[in-house]
Amino acid sequence: MNPIRFPFLRPSLPGPEQWTPYLASSYSARRYSNFGPANELFERRLENFLSIAGREAVACSSATSGLAAVLMERGVTGKVAIPSFTFPATVHAVLTAGCLPVVCDVDARTWELSPAMLESVFARHDIAAVIHVRAFGFCRDLQNIASVCAVRGVPLVVDAAAALGGSISPGVPAGGQGMAEVFSLHATKVFGIGEGGAIFCGPDDALRSTQALNFGLGAPAFAKGLNGKLSEFSAAIGLAVLDCALPMLPARAAAAQRYQDFFQANGQIGTPADPGLPPWQCFPALLPTETDVPSLLESARSRGLELRRYYHPALHRILPPEIAILEPAPVAEDLAARMVCFPIYPAMSEEEQSEILQIVKAVLPGLD
Repeated sequence: MNPIRFPFLRPSLPGPEQWTPYLASSYSARRYSNFGPANELFERRLENFLSIAGREAVACSSATSGLAAVLMERGVTGKVAIPSFTFPATVHAVLTAGCLPVVCDVDARTWELSPAMLESVFARHDIAAVIHVRAFGFCRDLQNIASVCAVRGVPLVVDAAAALGGSISPGVPAGGQGMAEVFSLHATKVFGIGEGGAIFCGPDDALRSTQALNFGLGAPAFAKGLNGKLSEFSAAIGLAVLDCALPMLPARAAAAQRYQDFFQANGQIGTPADPGLPPWQCFPALLPTETDVPSLLESARSRGLELRRYYHPALHRILPPEIAILEPAPVAEDLAARMVCFPIYPAMSEEEQSEILQIVKAVLPGLD
């Protein structure tokens, strides 16, 4: 088998010499978890990085724990609407919070929940909360989704796992919509630290989320919680990432634009529609209906290029009915069957991407 010259991911984290100095205060205080000095500094740096009025950052062990903590701190019980076209972590967060997922279809154009879809779900179910997923880290304005939820008095939580560093429009960063937005800091993300996450929410929700992430301790009475704290070591890595990751965003955007131009020239391959200004962890493309996706992936791999399917299979196809309400989701099923994601590296050169596109031409007939 040919070696993988172009793996789907090339995670890149700062070396120890870049992040260990941030642990000096932690060692001085002998505090290595439980919201120590490195964690506190990391949260303040995150707030300064996004600079969203009225929002505070709460660091957590993962986006999954962050989403669960937000549901817990708001006292959400019962049914929570989520899209079928998402990573399984979204449904795990709902289950961890003790809620019942209502798995819905998505819009064929945006690949996300739509106001019409939510109205339909609200008409059939007593929904206690909505988790909107920013698919692939897209950074669209969610005001229309928020308005539908507000009319019903239902909290909107945004699973923005891959969106940290993205913007809805120039100068308007993702992180300020819904009652909370939750980012992933997994090693595969643009601002990866290994394992971690960050909640952006109002001050009162930030306090209660911090309590929920620490077993509910500190609340006036018993409160639901979990162990979702970020260690001082991960916070230190996060501080070093914030020192160096920002300059990578323009290169990622340029690589995404080259993919966009390449696929749009073909006319048969779907590309993201008005996605805002994402940080571009990867580039998703919707292949023609007749494409044999498994064979395509194997053919690309034999030529040294690793591609991935997201989000495959759709959640409604794999969840057992005893743990979730499964709405019909033909759009999500079609997207999951045909969506393939292409790599974007921290500093992808035009030459490197040109080699990748040559392989894509070889495995996808009809591309020029």
